Amino acid sequence: MNLLGAIGTLLDGSGIKEILGTIYGENAVQHIMTGKAVLRALRGHLLLDQCLTQQVVDKVLSDRPDFVNLLQKLEELYEQEVPGHSDLDSLISSSCLSEIAQILSSKEGELSAHSATAKLWLIYQQMIRTARELIKADRTGSWLMHLHAISDCLPIFAAAGHSNYLKSAYLFLQSMTRLEKNNQSVFRKFMNGLHVIRRSDQMYWAGLGCDLVIEQTLMRSLKIAGGLTRGSEMSEHQRVLWTMSAPVSSAYSDKMQSFTDQSLVTSEQHKEATAAKVKRNHEDLEKIAGKLQEFSPFPEEASLRNIITGVNANKDVNVHNLFAIGKETLATMEEQPVFSFAYK
Repeated sequence: MNLLGAIGTLLDGSGIKEILGTIYGENAVQHIMTGKAVLRALRGHLLLDQCLTQQVVDKVLSDRPDFVNLLQKLEELYEQEVPGHSDLDSLISSSCLSEIAQILSSKEGELSAHSATAKLWLIYQQMIRTARELIKADRTGSWLMHLHAISDCLPIFAAAGHSNYLKSAYLFLQSMTRLEKNNQSVFRKFMNGLHVIRRSDQMYWAGLGCDLVIEQTLMRSLKIAGGLTRGSEMSEHQRVLWTMSAPVSSAYSDKMQSFTDQSLVTSEQHKEATAAKVKRNHEDLEKIAGKLQEFSPFPEEASLRNIITGVNANKDVNVHNLFAIGKETLATMEEQPVFSFAYK
């Protein structure tokens, strides 16, 4: 996911490498910063985002001790929702949830106005929310949410200097916003969630983008034992032979499973919900929280600095204003040829 690579580019030098280094090795962190190790990157970013939110909550509690009452009320609403005693709409529309969101937003605005470092880390959380929305849109098959998440990615790509992704996403949004008018049939299918592929009907949270499905099926079968990259030549004859035999091999596999009374399916339990995974997440969460307690991302100083080394950024560094800079770049793209457009 290039969005994760853009986040790594923008946060480079902020101290995020050292923080993620508390739960991952040096090589893994390097891949995370470039957006290559997607699963590890998402896990690390989500854990860090949770710890940052906890720090904001702690600051609110120090100013408003009565805030704990709202948190307790929200916890009670959640406990009622889990066994199914109340509907989700009542939880989402509760005044408690909106009041908590308003208080946290007000505190975040206060921290951003006081310190450039705090503003950068709060913007980091905003970018992580965009990444989560992008994943949620694909998993649930929400077309409008997908377009909204892509539009939120544009200023991030622009600020990170990822021009190819910026121009491609910009052109994609232009085309898709006119889809309802140009091709109503395809638009209705996309609105029904058919812009993603579901390889399983076991879960609602199972939509996958076409590129991921190709990687998980065709490319995977190419690279495992019996594939073209394992002992076979990549000549035209071998490619045709392998492609034509793939459906037959799949049919044989299904029949052999029926004959042996065995079925190769995935478990209904998500791998992230296993006891071992939950325990490891909790342990890593404590490691990151301990690191942030020692090196706070919300300092008293107004300057922009690396929270680990304490080195202040030069005056010309403006990464904490990345959304404003990205939107300025987007404004200059209007009415310009997309493939010849260039910016600094």
